[in-house]
Amino acid sequence: MMCDRGSYFRYPEICNFACDRGYELTLADSREIHCQTDATWSGNNAECIAVKCPDLSSPMNGRMACNSGSYFRYPEVCNFACNPGYKLTPTSSSARQCQADATWSGNNAECIGVQCPALFRPTNGRMSCNHGYSFRHPETCTFTCNHGYHLSSGSSSRTCRADRTWSGSAARCTGDRVLTQGWGTGIETFGPGSF
Repeated sequence: MMCDRGSYFRYPEICNFACDRGYELTLADSREIHCQTDATWSGNNAECIAVKCPDLSSPMNGRMACNSGSYFRYPEVCNFACNPGYKLTPTSSSARQCQADATWSGNNAECIGVQCPALFRPTNGRMSCNHGYSFRHPETCTFTCNHGYHLSSGSSSRTCRADRTWSGSAARCTGDRVLTQGWGTGIETFGPGSF
């Protein structure tokens, strides 16, 4: 507070209020008050409150915890973490602070699935994954065999789990066995992969 007559608080003294960096007056008209002839002050009582930053929210597949109850006011700090099976992206900030200029430090938090080892299509087969072959939790990959082959062992679908391992086991395609009889010869022939 600064007063034009040295803070004697006598008519017609004028006092001006300003807040420290990171704080603002609750009412704009309380910035200046006058000592009036009836020995009262004009205007309202000045009060400084912390500036407010834009609201933050928990990242998808993650959570947020703030140290001042999520009021998002200076100098509140919010921490971010991901659910099991997910991790923060390299550009994400694990903690952000509401700064004196009403902006947040750091970058938005984003959680992505943990990565499992790469899978490969089986010999004489195909593989299709539902998240663009990222091999990240919870992507599921399905396996089918080419015409003339069948799934002889392993799993027809596998899912990348939260512990970075795949469910099931590697798919294997084996040639179908085709039994034919030569005309009166008794000769047997077999399809591919039958030996």
